[in-house]
Amino acid sequence: MFTGIITGVGQIIESQALGHEPSHGRRLTIQAPAGFVDDVGLGDSIALNGACMTVTTFDAAAARFTIDVSAESLARTVGLASLGKINLEKALRAH
Repeated sequence: MFTGIITGVGQIIESQALGHEPSHGRRLTIQAPAGFVDDVGLGDSIALNGACMTVTTFDAAAARFTIDVSAESLARTVGLASLGKINLEKALRAH
């Protein structure tokens, strides 16, 4: 569940194609603020510019994580198609 409250501003620092066709989507590497990914695990949900994405890798020491994003999500979400700043929001924990 998401609250709609932005908890950090990160930056897309790398964008790699997931295949030969644009329809395969992209893998985005996100540089997060210091400490942002300290409590993040594989498979956790983080909203990027309001769109829920799943963490596929993370490096807490470097404050970075990756997500694999579909072509449809890239087409429907502003700010994911190019490198630059993005709003970050962690999912609300059930407890």
